[in-house]
Amino acid sequence: MKLQVSEGVTLHRRESLIIFDEVRLYPKARQMIKHLVADRRFDYIETGSLISIMTSAENILIPSEEIRIRMHPMDFEEFLWAMGDAVTAPFIKDRFENSTPLGNPMHRSVMSKYREYMIVGGMPQAVSAYLDGKDLGRTDRVKRGILDLYRSDFSKISSRTGAKAEDIFRKIPSMLSRANRVFSPGSIKKGSRTREYVDSVARLEGSMAVNVCRLCTDPDVAMNLYLNDGVFKCYMADTGLLITQSFLANVATPDEVYRSLLFDRLSVNKGMFFENMVAQELTYNGHGLAFSAFKNGSGKKYEVDFLIVEGKKILPIEVKSSVSRKHASLDAFIEKYRRRRQGNLPAGPGRRQPLFPIVRFRGVPRGARRNRPRAQPCRHQPRHPLPFGGHRADAAFRPLGHRRSGR
Repeated sequence: MKLQVSEGVTLHRRESLIIFDEVRLYPKARQMIKHLVADRRFDYIETGSLISIMTSAENILIPSEEIRIRMHPMDFEEFLWAMGDAVTAPFIKDRFENSTPLGNPMHRSVMSKYREYMIVGGMPQAVSAYLDGKDLGRTDRVKRGILDLYRSDFSKISSRTGAKAEDIFRKIPSMLSRANRVFSPGSIKKGSRTREYVDSVARLEGSMAVNVCRLCTDPDVAMNLYLNDGVFKCYMADTGLLITQSFLANVATPDEVYRSLLFDRLSVNKGMFFENMVAQELTYNGHGLAFSAFKNGSGKKYEVDFLIVEGKKILPIEVKSSVSRKHASLDAFIEKYRRRRQGNLPAGPGRRQPLFPIVRFRGVPRGARRNRPRAQPCRHQPRHPLPFGGHRADAAFRPLGHRRSGR
């Protein structure tokens, strides 16, 4: 009753919702939720930064009545909705499910929107800023503010763990820009060991600031049994923030720089952005992240970017550049773990062929001049458009053991 009088509103039993915003500032209010829920008159939502919520909960009893909802950045389809586009996503999904190519003009349009989404990112505040005039420079300032909030939250963690968490977060772009993207403690502090950072990585992962992809030592449907916590890659939870973090050395990143990146006119390592995007989309769709590093019979080393479990099968995923024509790692993986490969899809009347995905992002279509605008994603027969409701990456499916003829 006091709340209704002080705020001048009427709360209706079983119809009104009360929101505790930034509940980390009032830990006791969070503890009281147990009694408020038992009262059964109203529903309640608690919001706040996961890092701050974890640090502020050390001296209170966490009520069992809490139901936690993991909030991810907006995905591509949600970004299109925010842009007022409710047509593109269903169209792509229909073409994907029917194994029908989009055609070059539509591919260029979709990939332009996808790069736009990748640059802006999926943080609601950044998307809202972009909608107001589509100024990428202004959107960059909003994303820098979000990164500042992350760093502020890291400072609230116990001094040693928090400082290491901030160092890891700051170094993610440089780690992903290397050919070997596995976490290297020496890149943070010379002579340090991975075990010194395990707690900080766990904090970052628990806060959903990063997505951690661990080495799977023995690919199996019970993949969690074979994850090596000491060998991992760190991806940022939002690719838009990764791009901003990569340009953080600049006082400000002007709109024209982002425009050059949007139209593929900027010489930067875009491969790490696309790989981060695949990790982001897999996480959004509920997949735990793992990768495979192994040797073949002759001792040659190979690495597959991602492994996910689909039913009773292992699905290897490789993210390839537009100029790459080979997929030696996938071939070696399939040869080594042939009996654990991904399931089958129809390949003709009465026949089935096993398939695996190669995730490719490409600009120039085959046979086109190199000075043409780069907007066409790579495709191999049978061709599929960007999947929605699945892994939401630009995937090209090819039968196992298939080789391109004449090339």
